[in-house]
Amino acid sequence: MEKIAAGVHRFRNYIYPHLRGMFGELAEGQQPHALMISCSDSRVVPNLITDTRPGELFIERNPGNISPIYDKTAMGGVSASIEYAVAVLQVPNIIVCGHSDCGAMKGILTPKAVKKLAAVAHWLSFGPKLEEVEGIDDPTERLRVLTELNVLMQIENLKTHPSVAKAYKRGDLGLHGWMFEIETGVIRAWNEKAGQFLPWPPDPAKSKPAKSKGNR
Repeated sequence: MEKIAAGVHRFRNYIYPHLRGMFGELAEGQQPHALMISCSDSRVVPNLITDTRPGELFIERNPGNISPIYDKTAMGGVSASIEYAVAVLQVPNIIVCGHSDCGAMKGILTPKAVKKLAAVAHWLSFGPKLEEVEGIDDPTERLRVLTELNVLMQIENLKTHPSVAKAYKRGDLGLHGWMFEIETGVIRAWNEKAGQFLPWPPDPAKSKPAKSKGNR
């Protein structure tokens, strides 16, 4: 706890004084730009990878960035976060962010590893099934594909939540699927037209049309 205590000390004495005005405004309420559903993995830090400040992201974190299908008989913290973000805070976007080397997805790939972890095994049952990647021999590729399938699955699960379904149908809510590569820092986003995850946002330099040299 010594390192954490030192961090709290630095925040209170050196960081907070510079942000006092911002926190004063946030004390009156919040208007986040998005709900971000990310993995609990300590290597994935939503505000860091998006360079956002307090109040700009409403964050729900859990193993495997999972959003179970809406079920009135089994609602939990994830469902409450989604409902509050959409119905009360009226966030205009929801981002489901998966990541490389995901321990939760590894758990799905190796059921024996989580067999004795009852809560973990039950939670992972809300993710994709192992059978969906059985035809892929390379373990690295199998993990990547399963992780991407999970992101897309959770986006579909989100659409079963009444608050999400209503806002999405009205066109007031965007649903986005991301993959964060820990080893490169690159974010790949699901591109519906291309049918794959592509680097996001696009490199501005590469998207600019080439300048014409003209006739001289």
